[in-house]
Amino acid sequence: MIIPDLRGHGKSGDLPGPYDVPGLAADLDAVIAEAGFERCAVLGYSHGGAVAQQLAHTRPAKVSRMMLTCTYACNVATLREYIEAQVFQALLAVLSPRMLANLAVKPSRPKPTGAIGLTSEQAAWLRAILGANRSAPMRGAVRGLTSFDSRPWLKEISLPTFVVGGADDTAVRDIISIRW
Repeated sequence: MIIPDLRGHGKSGDLPGPYDVPGLAADLDAVIAEAGFERCAVLGYSHGGAVAQQLAHTRPAKVSRMMLTCTYACNVATLREYIEAQVFQALLAVLSPRMLANLAVKPSRPKPTGAIGLTSEQAAWLRAILGANRSAPMRGAVRGLTSFDSRPWLKEISLPTFVVGGADDTAVRDIISIRW
C-alpha cells in the first residue's frame, strides 16, 4: 500500500507546481512505477478522487479499480462555485492561508446553522491544516481544483468503481449520474 501526499498537499505542500490534476496524476503514475506496481487499485479522497479519475483515464492499464470518496467530476459546475473559487484565489493573494482559515472556519453555535457543523476541536484542527499551507502553492492547488472536469470522458472509464459521498453532496451526485 502506498499513501502519497499530492504535490502541494500535506507534507508535500512545499513542492513547486504544477498543481493541475493531469500533473498530479503523472506524479502518482511515477510513484506507482517506482514502487514496482504494474497494476493497482486506487482510492482517491476529495481532490485525490479527481487524480484517481485522471490516472484511470490516461493510464487505464495501470488501474484495476477505484474508490472515489467525497470527490467530484467538476469542482466548478455552477456559476456560484466558479465565483467562490475566484474569490478564494483573490483572498489568498492578500491574506495568508492561516489568516483566511481563522476568519472562515468557526465552530458551530449550539444549533448548527451552516452546511457543516463543527465542534471547537474540529474547527481548530481544520484551521491548523489550512493554516499550515503557503499562499502560492495553495493558489496553485485552487487553480488545479477548478480546472478539472472529467464529465466529457468519465463514461469511458470502464472498471469497478465504488463511490462514497453524502446524500447532499452535489459533486459526488454528478459522478454517480455519469457513471451509472
